[in-house]
Amino acid sequence: MIGQLYVEGDLRVGGIVEGEVEVTGDVEIGDLAKVKASVSARDVIIRGHVIGAVVARKRLEVTRSGSLTGDVRVARLEIQDGAT
Repeated sequence: MIGQLYVEGDLRVGGIVEGEVEVTGDVEIGDLAKVKASVSARDVIIRGHVIGAVVARKRLEVTRSGSLTGDVRVARLEIQDGAT
């Protein structure tokens, strides 16, 4: 998907997204997902790969399999061992 995505509720990404993602609820970036976009949500869990700015109003978690390249603005940050 390329473009702007606005979701009222939660979102799970399992593929490729480019552009802008704004979600009122939580976002989970799956293991195989590749996101090249700004992401804004309440909680953001990154298991795949994200390139772009991330705004998590409550919590950002980057899991062992996840990677994040970009600016971050969060209330709470969790980075598991092995994450990049």
